[in-house]
Amino acid sequence: MKKFPGVSTQIHSRCGKTKGEIIFRERIHYLKPFLPPDASILDFGCGKGIFLKIAKKFGYQAFGYDIDPHAVVDYYSLREIPNHFFDAVVCFDVIEHVDDPQKILKNIRQKLKPNGLLFLTTPNRLGLAGRIIKNKFWGLTPGGHKNIFSLSQMENLLKNNGFKIIEAKTNIIAWWYLTKINWLNCLINKIVFLIFSPWKKLLFRLNLGDSIQILAKS
Repeated sequence: MKKFPGVSTQIHSRCGKTKGEIIFRERIHYLKPFLPPDASILDFGCGKGIFLKIAKKFGYQAFGYDIDPHAVVDYYSLREIPNHFFDAVVCFDVIEHVDDPQKILKNIRQKLKPNGLLFLTTPNRLGLAGRIIKNKFWGLTPGGHKNIFSLSQMENLLKNNGFKIIEAKTNIIAWWYLTKINWLNCLINKIVFLIFSPWKKLLFRLNLGDSIQILAKS
C-alpha cells in the first residue's frame, strides 16, 4: 500500500517549520495516483487557498469552501456546492472545529461522486503529546476545537457515515505549548525533536503521531 510521503515520517517543529506549501504539495503527490488527470477537488475549509493554488498548478479543477468571510473561496454555502460532482474532497484540520462532525461527513459524501475520495486530517487525542502533556497539547488548547478524536474513533465515524477506509495512520510530533515564552518553547521543542526523532517510525507505527491522516472513499 502506498504510504503518506514526507510529512508522515518527519517530526514537525515550528522552530524550523515546514512550510504549508511543502506539506500540501506532498499531499497532492499522495493523491495523484488515485485521481484522473483533470480531477475536480473540493477543499472543505480552504482558508487562504494555498492548497487550491497548488492543486491548480498540477492541472486539477480545484474549488474552495469556507465559512470564514476572509477566506479565498468559490462557495460560502453548502447549498451552492453541486452534489455528486467532485472526484475528491480534502478536509485538513477542519472536523475538530465543527459542532456536528457526522453532519459534515454526510454533506461531504453528498458532494462526492460514487467512489470519490476523502482525504482528512485532524489532531490525534491519543498521540504522544496528548498522552504526555495532556491539556497543553495543541489539539486540546482553546482555539475553536470542539471534537478531538483518536484514530479508531475517526475511522469508526467515517465507516458509520458510509465511507470505506483506504489508509489510516498517524504522523507528526506536534509543537508542545508549555510556556508563553517563545524562545523557551523553541528550545523545548528542539529537545523534544532530539529525543523522539530516532523513534519516529516506531511512534507512528504505534499510532502515537499527533495528527491523524485518513484516505477513504464514498
